[in-house]
Amino acid sequence: MSDIAPLSPAAPLGAPPQAPPPPAAPSPAAPPAAPSPAAPPAAPSPAAPPAAPAREAGAAAEPADAPDDRRLISSDFETFLRMLTTQVVNQDPLNPMDSTEFAVQLATFSTVEQQVKTNELLGQLASSGLSQVAGWVGMEGRAAVPARYEGQALTVETEPSAEAQRAELVVANAFGSVVDRFDITVQGGPVDWPGAGGGNVAFEPGTYQFEVVSYDASGQALDRTVPEVYGRITEVRAGADGTEVVFASGEAVPTSEIDAIREARPAT
Repeated sequence: MSDIAPLSPAAPLGAPPQAPPPPAAPSPAAPPAAPSPAAPPAAPSPAAPPAAPAREAGAAAEPADAPDDRRLISSDFETFLRMLTTQVVNQDPLNPMDSTEFAVQLATFSTVEQQVKTNELLGQLASSGLSQVAGWVGMEGRAAVPARYEGQALTVETEPSAEAQRAELVVANAFGSVVDRFDITVQGGPVDWPGAGGGNVAFEPGTYQFEVVSYDASGQALDRTVPEVYGRITEVRAGADGTEVVFASGEAVPTSEIDAIREARPAT
């Protein structure tokens, strides 16, 4: 048998002949690529600032504010409590630790903390000047304030006007009502007010105010001044403007306004 290629199927009768396929249209040539614009030259980067010189070995660091003793004690106490708690949690239940030692250490920490607080208070006392005038309590100080009458004569330091031809000391109670008045020398000086009016009738204990009135030759008042009076000091305290002295009358004045101190007169 000879090798004969198979025939392609014949076209059906009466069919129009098929036209050959049109030739493929040539693809349009791509337009040439536009040249890319040249990139601008990069700006030079700024020079980095020179590095700070390293601290020399052994150079002293800036001092920091050290915590005060009280804060340090509190920090140590909290550390001790944490250590104590850790030891108790991890102790051997068959060989528990002695609680007496912990009680002693707790008491020691409490004592030290109280001592630190006491030292702070003493430091404040010394810096405020209270320690220098603490001995005034119970003594009599002289200042231009009302005084407490308690049955003993009150010493009033009078100083009338230099032009006065006559002067008198006026005494008023705590409500401002005049209860006594009498003439004094125009030269001034200490005057003891006995606490008794006309007829030598003693006044009730209480706070009394004093005033020196100076008169001219015609009897006209020249001026009125508040004299200094000796009063018993009951307290010394730190005030807003420094150390203050409190009198038995309740008046508080700075120590700078106390012009004299003396021992308190014995009760009669």
